[in-house]
Amino acid sequence: MKTHILKYSLLILLFNMSCASPSVQQPISERLTADFFEQKIKDLKSPLILDVRTPEEFERGHLNNAKNVNYNEPLVMKQLLESLDPNQPILVYCAAGGRSSKTIELMLELGFNEVYELTKGINGWEAAGKPITKD
Repeated sequence: MKTHILKYSLLILLFNMSCASPSVQQPISERLTADFFEQKIKDLKSPLILDVRTPEEFERGHLNNAKNVNYNEPLVMKQLLESLDPNQPILVYCAAGGRSSKTIELMLELGFNEVYELTKGINGWEAAGKPITKD
């Protein structure tokens, strides 16, 4: 009797293990206010900050250490994104949020694992009194 119980217990255990889906890590994609975006820049180790506005907009002022890649040049944008490490945390912003949202969608399609978007873009950043640079 004990042998039958043990066999059935093992059988149930094996069945449950075979039905369990493998744990797949979901990508992190968050929209952050200026305060949280600023804190995320400080918390992450060497994040990449992408400004997806035009070069003219970028020259008028941008976040410190931001790299400009023009959203309006989709081939250049896609080539740059494909050259990046999809496991590196990346923070993205534009003027108000439209271009950065679409960039985040593309990044998730390309398999990026950790992306953050600045809510209301650099306009919201400046409205919150955060610093910009022209360097």
